[in-house]
Amino acid sequence: VSSNADRLFIWARGVEIAADHPVVGVGFGSYPRVLGPYYDRRDPAFPMRTWAHDMPLSLLAECGPLGLFGYLWLFCAWLWLTLGRARAARPSETGG
Repeated sequence: VSSNADRLFIWARGVEIAADHPVVGVGFGSYPRVLGPYYDRRDPAFPMRTWAHDMPLSLLAECGPLGLFGYLWLFCAWLWLTLGRARAARPSETGG
């Protein structure tokens, strides 16, 4: 756990941001602009201030639950189409 303390810190700040903006998030791409006060409250000297380092958590904080649902829907649709194509095609057509 101690070797992942920085990642746990970043995730906890992402959860705080998502909790403070539960409906529509902070806006797509705005996570780096709003994280300053959240990081400064806990550790002002923390050097890494970019994203939540977790795609679903970043989307939840930026776009709210609807944006996260949209991402998960697109990912599942892509997976379904990819697996369906792989099953329907011959192995030589899909690269083995």
